[in-house]
Amino acid sequence: MRRVATLLLSLLWAAPAFAQRLPAHVYDVSDGLPHVRVNALYEDRRGYLWVATPEGLGRFDGTQFRTYDTGDGLPHLLVNDIVEDRQGQLWVATNGGGIARLQDAGRTGMRPRDPRQDLAFVPVRVSADVEAANRVNALLFDVRNVAWCATDAGLYRGEEAVGGWRFTPALPHPETNALMPAWTNGRDEHWFGIEDRLVRVRGDEVREIELPGTGNLFGITWSPRDGLIVARERELYHRPHDDWAKLPIALGGQQRVRAIRVALGGVLWIATTDGLLAWDRIDLRRYGVANGLPDENIRALIEGSDGALWLGSWARGLVRFAPSGINSFTRADGLPDGMPVHVVAGLDGRVYVTAEPAGLAAIERDRVRPVPGDSPTFSVVRRRLFQDSRGRWWLATSDSIWMAPGPSLDLRQVRQLGAAHGLAGVSVPDAPGVIAEDEQGRIWIVAEPNLLYRSDPGGTQFIRVGALPNLYVRLASDGRGTMWMASLEQIGAVRGDTFEVREDLTGLPERRARALHFDRQGRFWVGLRFEGLAMSPATGSDGLTFSHVLTPSRLVSGTIWCIAEDARGRLYLGTGRGLDRYDPESETLTHLAAQHGLAGSLVNACTTDRRGHVWVATSAGISHIVPGGEAVRPPPPRIYVTALTVAGEERAVAERGLEDLPPLSFGPAMNNLRVEFTAVGLGRAPMRYQYRLDGASEEWSAPSADRAVNFARLRAGRYTLHARAVAPDGTVSATAAMLPFEVQPPIWQRWWVLLLAAAGVTALIVLAHRVRLRQALAMERIRSQIATDLHDEVGSGLSQIAVLNEVAKRDAPPAAVPLLDQAAGIARTLRESMSDIVWAVDPRKDRLLDLVQRMRQATFNLLEVDGLDVRFHAPPDQALGGIALLADRRRHLLLILKEAVTNIARHADATRACIDLQLRDGHVELIVEDDGRGLGAEPASGCGLRNMAARAAALGGTLSVGARPGGGTRVHLIAPLPRRRPRTIG
Repeated sequence: MRRVATLLLSLLWAAPAFAQRLPAHVYDVSDGLPHVRVNALYEDRRGYLWVATPEGLGRFDGTQFRTYDTGDGLPHLLVNDIVEDRQGQLWVATNGGGIARLQDAGRTGMRPRDPRQDLAFVPVRVSADVEAANRVNALLFDVRNVAWCATDAGLYRGEEAVGGWRFTPALPHPETNALMPAWTNGRDEHWFGIEDRLVRVRGDEVREIELPGTGNLFGITWSPRDGLIVARERELYHRPHDDWAKLPIALGGQQRVRAIRVALGGVLWIATTDGLLAWDRIDLRRYGVANGLPDENIRALIEGSDGALWLGSWARGLVRFAPSGINSFTRADGLPDGMPVHVVAGLDGRVYVTAEPAGLAAIERDRVRPVPGDSPTFSVVRRRLFQDSRGRWWLATSDSIWMAPGPSLDLRQVRQLGAAHGLAGVSVPDAPGVIAEDEQGRIWIVAEPNLLYRSDPGGTQFIRVGALPNLYVRLASDGRGTMWMASLEQIGAVRGDTFEVREDLTGLPERRARALHFDRQGRFWVGLRFEGLAMSPATGSDGLTFSHVLTPSRLVSGTIWCIAEDARGRLYLGTGRGLDRYDPESETLTHLAAQHGLAGSLVNACTTDRRGHVWVATSAGISHIVPGGEAVRPPPPRIYVTALTVAGEERAVAERGLEDLPPLSFGPAMNNLRVEFTAVGLGRAPMRYQYRLDGASEEWSAPSADRAVNFARLRAGRYTLHARAVAPDGTVSATAAMLPFEVQPPIWQRWWVLLLAAAGVTALIVLAHRVRLRQALAMERIRSQIATDLHDEVGSGLSQIAVLNEVAKRDAPPAAVPLLDQAAGIARTLRESMSDIVWAVDPRKDRLLDLVQRMRQATFNLLEVDGLDVRFHAPPDQALGGIALLADRRRHLLLILKEAVTNIARHADATRACIDLQLRDGHVELIVEDDGRGLGAEPASGCGLRNMAARAAALGGTLSVGARPGGGTRVHLIAPLPRRRPRTIG
């Protein structure tokens, strides 16, 4: 049996190469790769892809490369292996410099970067004595973070200790120069291939494991079904239990294994010197240049987080290879010349393709084959191909309708339908969907000019249903007895043999439909010319209600030319810019384009075969989509801050970047920042970026390809920069990278300086207040003393003069008596004036209430002795007690009143006087009226009125003196009333 299996595999190998053309993207030195030869590949925990080459190390984030060489701290340019330790630190194995660790710890942007000290890598030599031990081919770390190095001098064990790493030989070996594979289960078992020996490490136990066959080891991996798998150069073995067994994989004559890997789904991938092999326990498939690979000599391979294979070639660089999902066929695979315009899934399992200007082919078991009987008769423009439920083939050419039996299409059995079948001179339009079948098995054909034909059930006799309003280019049966049609401008339906244009399409954004589709649940989907996709949950005679499911803004293009449904119920929407896949259940939308394996961007037609696979006719070929086999949807892109420059000074940031930086503080002159970031996401390029600076703006910036942002002249304050990535499919980083920082204010704006300044100002204010208070108190004491002195000294002296005059009159001659009376009068007048001055100066009389009382006293003293009717009106004492006035203002107001009252007493000859004092809007208003003789009563030589006007001006007020209505005089004063708190003298 083993011989039979080997023979069958050999025959399979000898068969023509697997001809599907798969999407492969090549990265070389023009993209930033250090060298086109790739020795090893590794995807770290953050999603970076690391590429080991003979001339340095490359780091790929999905968009661009960062290269490292000896100037970055690598001890040797030739890198053999890359791995992370248990703490997540990245290590590389070099071919002559030992190993090196990537420096990430401690670089959080808090200190300036030192170009001499802050190198990317720190070298660690395995041996100072055995130079071959520093040629490290493979490197692993166990759960204790012990390093195991497979070197040209054997296996070495290393532990980190005080002062550095210490290595000891674990399994010496004569000096060699060979590739050495390694594999670990991530827990307690590690395997190495050292030349032809298989070595197992468990804890500190190092043991050689006997392995069948001969030759060096080039690959070690493991699968749940086959157990440990080991590859020699020409043979592969596995150990599902305790015994080794050879895998039934026969290599070609020039093939040599260079690496192996079990991918998701259990497929064993084998990198060889002559192509890439895939073994799924049933078939062995080879992928080479014909399938899209740029180089068939493969040295390394891994399965990336994006579900694609990443291959390291011998001479063509790094290759992203998608062996599942979308497979495509082009003219290089045997498709006819021209552009594929139609694709039909036959009942025989083949897929048939028509191309323009001429061509017809079938795809069978991943190969393109000619259709039997193709001849110049059918080399005219082939419009559409259709197979009915009975397996019969209907072919519409530019001038005829043809039919052939099925299920396979054989043009040698084709016959033309003409007048005998009711199709005389029928010519179909140059449009898709012109032939369809309803649930009764009747064939419908749209012909030119604007004619509709229908056959009898299951037969070939056609009748003309009637003329259409205009040319209809889509037909679709709803499975309930109605054939629906879409034209350039209208949607119509035929029920029985009656055609009608449907106007009862509520909610449909436009009537220019370009694709009609009824899904398994009976929902009616309409692809529109400009407005995307609409859906009605059911059809019926009572009208349809549509919802606008996908607007043009969500789709790659708002024009949908065709619709197909896969085995999972997802819809494929063909547009002029690629293919959109829509899942009605999850409402998720995925764009499929050339980078996903689609043959071309212009989609002409699409269909579904019996397995639920989708076939797409594009401008550049036919693409085959297997539901569930499409590339794994990558996780949301992760974003990291990779560089920080503050006021032109670069800060030390971890080489792989940081998602969250600690809070940073910058001086007032360091308010110019440049922050660089990168998104890591294999299979998601090109990325766009957004940022938001809390403290300055709460809005995200518009998505941009820029990977850096600059802030200039930031104000003092606290900020937090958020940055996130936006993938081409709209996926946004699950977590934004954050940089909290503070720009400190200048020294004079610091809180403690402001506090000290505020304290100083407060102290000065208090001091000034105390000085003013002391001055005011001193002034008031002086005023009190002056008032007392004037009252006691001057006032008493004037009183004595008046008394002495009266005494002197008794003995004075008659001629002297008038003089003595005059002197006594002057003394009394001076005493009265002195009393007013004392009252004005006295600080205890600073209130308005005191002024009003003084005014009332003066008024009645002057007028009541003459028998006048005196009335004095003023606000209540409660309203006056809290208002203080300066001494000069009190004196001016009092003297204006006394002057007016004195004029009444001396000159008015009045019987009635009225004094009214009021407070209005911060002003004092004084009105003095009498019913006397009027203004002419005062002598012309008097200066009382001028004095009153001068005092009113000194108060900043206005004074008017005029005749009172009804006779008499009216004095009206309005003066501002500046208020101050009354002082208490203590």
